[in-house]
Amino acid sequence: MLNGLLEKYITIKIVRQYNNPVFDISETPELIEILEEIRPVMHTWVRSGESPKIIGSHAIYATYDMFQAKIGGAEPALLCYYFCTLEMRKSYQDYMAHLFRAKIVFQNLKSWDNLIYYAYTTKHGCYEGNLDGDAFVDFLVLCDVYKAWDYNSDDSSFVDSVFENLKKQTPKVEALHPSYSKYEIIYEGELAHKALFNYVVKILGI
Repeated sequence: MLNGLLEKYITIKIVRQYNNPVFDISETPELIEILEEIRPVMHTWVRSGESPKIIGSHAIYATYDMFQAKIGGAEPALLCYYFCTLEMRKSYQDYMAHLFRAKIVFQNLKSWDNLIYYAYTTKHGCYEGNLDGDAFVDFLVLCDVYKAWDYNSDDSSFVDSVFENLKKQTPKVEALHPSYSKYEIIYEGELAHKALFNYVVKILGI
């Protein structure tokens, strides 16, 4: 059932984007209705331990759009992060998964303040890195910005305004951590994500 709903959602969204690349999800009743259908089904699936064949990018897009449309409270953002990370384990070079993970973390830095702190400090996160608290937060975003930097190199018509803003801020963030190379930021950032993912899994009850 979840596969079918995700397929339906993505198919309709593609058509909408073709006709209007900058359309607003929250002002599209047909898509909102499907997202409302997906939410409880996905909530149940996540806790079932099952794995539909089509879960990767379809689930990332759907949960991110739920977050944007304010459907389902705090859970869609956490699920989007969860699915992004799972997708990266399938393909290290998945630009879109890194792009969406950078966006979802950046857009939830304030609301996830305690979650990130507990991932960094408690045994549930099992953090294995060497960063201070500020670098831990900054590198969560920065490492994914690096990995998704050329996300639209083959399609100049696709521009993600949130991600482009993150790219513009990158030099300022780098300047706060001059002792770290790009390689070290990516390495330490992934250790930070490992801890955050562990804590997100705990929060979701998976």
